[in-house]
Amino acid sequence: GGTWQTYVSRLRSAGYIDQRDGLFGLTPLGLKAAGQVVRPNAGSVINDWKNALGSGPSKMIDQIIASHPAGMDRANLADRVGMTATGGTFQTYLSRLKSNGLVEINGRRIKASETLFIDGRRQ
Repeated sequence: GGTWQTYVSRLRSAGYIDQRDGLFGLTPLGLKAAGQVVRPNAGSVINDWKNALGSGPSKMIDQIIASHPAGMDRANLADRVGMTATGGTFQTYLSRLKSNGLVEINGRRIKASETLFIDGRRQ
């Protein structure tokens, strides 16, 4: 939306963030401006995402993490969460996970991205 673009533009113009391959990151100047950053507790990032996205995507996150680091194919994931891989709801949930940088999709293979583990939690 317009508000999002305005804030991103302001942060980028100030030199606080940069963007590569569709992902945003803090620059050294941005980190300095943020001040002391407290690292989240292990597992809290996953829980926070699950709470924010709701039960459907949360079930998908659980299955994707359980298969980490190998990942799984689309049909297998859909089956494990009681959905159809070609269904609209499955596609919507998967799109939410991908657009938030939580999964990596390579063809039919889906795996957890490192974003889910930034707090140090590993399966």
